[in-house]
Amino acid sequence: MIIIGIVILLAFESFFSTLCAFSVAIIIALTLLEKWDWKKWSIVVFFTSIFIDIILYRSLGVTLLSISLSVLTLYTLFLVIPKKQILLSYIPYFLSVLLFYILLWVLSSFLEDGVFEVFSFQVFLNYLFKSLLSTILIFVVNILNSRFRTEKRISI
Repeated sequence: MIIIGIVILLAFESFFSTLCAFSVAIIIALTLLEKWDWKKWSIVVFFTSIFIDIILYRSLGVTLLSISLSVLTLYTLFLVIPKKQILLSYIPYFLSVLLFYILLWVLSSFLEDGVFEVFSFQVFLNYLFKSLLSTILIFVVNILNSRFRTEKRISI
């Protein structure tokens, strides 16, 4: 079941990444972060991010490093902003996803060419919009998940 899910995720990631530079992997990774055991989550994220880098012709490890730093930022921000608030608890998700997109863009260009890309206001607005859309999708998935399931963790 996990392998089929990874293949479907890779197909969606490849499609949306080439179409509009939108990442489905970060949405799935942050959504499943609290629902799976951390060992299983780490293994699935590791292999998925490596496969995404191979499929999208990125340097190996760029997606994994971006997701890892985003998750670290998310947990650091959860120390300041509590998770129990409905709308306030999604501010760390927003900032974490924004960091993911910025790191993915900066690290990809730096590791491939050895040069940092020029970071303009238009690029920043584009990443703000993608982060907001991703955060809304994470919110909707969490709402739908809470209606269909109890607070138990998903077991595989």
